[in-house]
Amino acid sequence: MSYDWDWAGADHELREALSLGPRDSDWARIAAERAAAIGQWDEARQLGIEAVALDPLDPYVHMILGWGIFLHTGDFAEAEQSFRRGLQIAPKWGSGQYFLGEALMLQGHYEPALAEFRKETPDDGQFEGSAMAHFAAGRKSESDAALAAAIRHNGTSWPSEIARVFAFRGEKIVLSSG
Repeated sequence: MSYDWDWAGADHELREALSLGPRDSDWARIAAERAAAIGQWDEARQLGIEAVALDPLDPYVHMILGWGIFLHTGDFAEAEQSFRRGLQIAPKWGSGQYFLGEALMLQGHYEPALAEFRKETPDDGQFEGSAMAHFAAGRKSESDAALAAAIRHNGTSWPSEIARVFAFRGEKIVLSSG
């Protein structure tokens, strides 16, 4: 699933794993990720909730449910709750503050979102999140400054997120040849 994007193969392996033993949280989480990857949102939601029920203290299942399912289906309040629970279990979860900030921003809670983005490390989305939240709040010059910092810090290591910020702002990326 993760390396080959072989959805049929992933489905076969999930069925095989299930035939070898009972459903567990890892199985449900991976099945939820697979369903989300191919746009089967109702199934993904059900499996993600099942994964949390099977292991409510696994921060990863909360983060996957929040980011991989709730954010992508527009359930921003649900995503916020998933991220808060995941961070309650594992306060130093990489990009956890970023994801929480994103859920808050998409609900129109710009200042709390900025506070969460500021808690994040530069490698895990501090500048990118801040650029989007400032833009959403109508503060383009602050967004521009955060985007410039993001490009300086993560331009070569996380270009997809830089592109995502430009897309969020409705702007095309201008590539330089230097």
